[in-house]
Amino acid sequence: MQLFLLGLNILLLAAVWRLMLRKTILDHHRDRLFDLRDELRAKFVENGWDLDSAIYKRLRNLTNGYLRFTEEFSIVPFVVLEARVQANSELCADLKATFDKEFHVSDTRLTAFVNDYRVQARSVMLGYMIYSSWPILLMCYVLAPIVALNELIGVFNRGLSRGLKAVALRFRNIRSSAGDALDSAQKVVAKKVFVPDFVEEYSYRIGGDLPSSPRRAAAC
Repeated sequence: MQLFLLGLNILLLAAVWRLMLRKTILDHHRDRLFDLRDELRAKFVENGWDLDSAIYKRLRNLTNGYLRFTEEFSIVPFVVLEARVQANSELCADLKATFDKEFHVSDTRLTAFVNDYRVQARSVMLGYMIYSSWPILLMCYVLAPIVALNELIGVFNRGLSRGLKAVALRFRNIRSSAGDALDSAQKVVAKKVFVPDFVEEYSYRIGGDLPSSPRRAAAC
């Protein structure tokens, strides 16, 4: 009887995860990507940058690629592909060189914006990849207190008074602090499980027209 109830609970949890939580996670991250895409256009208009420029179209393609990737992402096939590509150092160098050229611009202010936008969009995608995979998400929950403690130790190392203030502030905002700790743990895990540059390049291929080399085509 206990075994039956355990199995039933597992099935219920799986149903809640697949039908409710995972969809909520997907919608949340897609909304953030849509917001970023709207901000991209607004920023170009605000600064008088050309909406018909290649860099604008490439940033939109990158965002569209992330949006499409959220719909088809499956952790096991992606990690296998990522491992195959990372095992070929020549291919990795080729990927990075080609990709960096796609987002090179001569305007200093535009360069700073492009770099910041890419970091934000990639962070959203990596967050989705972590939160939509329950085993990795569980790992983040386990690591969150450790990451939070490590951050507090770092604050105490800069001064006792500052450390005590940080502890008091976190206790006053316990829910926000827990969310921040989980977010920090997610970022740590994301860098260990995935290669951020490859996630970005792969997503861009989905959303745009990145030129393919024979080596890249063979690997992907």
